[in-house]
Amino acid sequence: MIIRDNFGHSAQLKNSELAIPFNQRIKRGCKAFGIYFFAALLGILVPVLHFFLVPAFLFLAFYQGFTQFNQFYSIRLADEICPVCSKNLAQPKGYFTNRLLRTQCQSCGTKLVIED
Repeated sequence: MIIRDNFGHSAQLKNSELAIPFNQRIKRGCKAFGIYFFAALLGILVPVLHFFLVPAFLFLAFYQGFTQFNQFYSIRLADEICPVCSKNLAQPKGYFTNRLLRTQCQSCGTKLVIED
C-alpha cells in the first residue's frame, strides 16, 4: 500500500489493512444511525427549525449508517509518516471505502491518498 500526495511525493506504508468483521460493521452502522436519529428526535423540540432539522437529521442517519457499514477495511495510521513533511500522521485509524482512503496530514495540511 502506498501513501501519496497530489504532487508526486509517495511512500510505502508500514502497516497493512485489516478486514472489519461483519458484526463490527453492523455495530458501527447502527451506532452512526442511532446518533443522527436521536438528534432528529431532539430536533422535534425546536419550535420553528424542526421543519428543517428533522428531515436533515433523518437523511444523515440513513446516509451515515450506510456509509459506516460500507467501510470494509481499516488501517492504523498512528505510526505512518507523511511523505511531504516526514512527521507522523495524527489520526489513530482510517477506514477504507472502495480500496481508497483520503486523509490529511495534521502537521503540514497536505491532502493524502492511501491506495493499493
